[in-house]
Amino acid sequence: MGEQLTAKEKISQLIKQQTDNEVQQDLINHKWLEKIPFALVEELRSLNNLIVPLVAEILKEGSENNEFTCEYPIQTAELILFYFDLLLDPVLFKRSHKEVCIRIDFLNNMLLSMDIQLFDTADLKKIKSAYKQLMN
Repeated sequence: MGEQLTAKEKISQLIKQQTDNEVQQDLINHKWLEKIPFALVEELRSLNNLIVPLVAEILKEGSENNEFTCEYPIQTAELILFYFDLLLDPVLFKRSHKEVCIRIDFLNNMLLSMDIQLFDTADLKKIKSAYKQLMN
């Protein structure tokens, strides 16, 4: 049996899954949010009820394993996920890729200031590249 992934590796895997998500790309390309705005409410509920607990568990695990410090795993998971899902959504907000990258760096720096190093340089590069593709 293989070794278990660390919390940081699990976060990296989640990033990879999201950045390779063709369905998300198609939805953005078809401006689904402008056509079906009530779907945003369901997306946010789903995010909060399904994904936040999973990410919070990874954050809790990482803190328990001394990979980083995370005093508030649920709230941190909410912050990260809602930040990416809402504030960086290219349909909701028309921003340049540079502006999106600044926001990604801001989130990373905010997490680092709380002693939560979730993203390495490769992760940040993947995230920024994914948003560049989403914006085209």
